[in-house]
Amino acid sequence: MERTEILDLMGTLKLSGMRSAYDEIMATAIKRQHEPPR
Repeated sequence: MERTEILDLMGTLKLSGMRSAYDEIMATAIKRQHEPPR
């Protein structure tokens, strides 16, 4: 599912506060994927 689709669905469900939280979570997840192994 594309980011735009998810954000559109959040708008449909009136979950506007979830948009910034979603972006923050995805940014953290992407950073963790590219971290060097411990």
